[in-house]
Amino acid sequence: SDAGGSKGGTLQYMIDTVWIITAALLCFFLQAGFGLLEAGALRAKNAKNIMLKNLMDACIGGLVYYCFGYAICYGGGAPPPGLPPP
Repeated sequence: SDAGGSKGGTLQYMIDTVWIITAALLCFFLQAGFGLLEAGALRAKNAKNIMLKNLMDACIGGLVYYCFGYAICYGGGAPPPGLPPP
């Protein structure tokens, strides 16, 4: 069933896309909330270090997902950077 859009996407595809984006946003805010939880459990002088640790965790996690996770989740695609094609 066509969703009525000019791009020709199906309704199921649109619902799946919205769900993936919503789940990603929830994970991102979970990371921020955990950083606040950790910062609240420490002395004020260490809060900056904890927030930077959580930021780096999110950045490295995004990079690893970009390199390997998408292909594992959805299959196919290009090989990881630096590896020859199969």
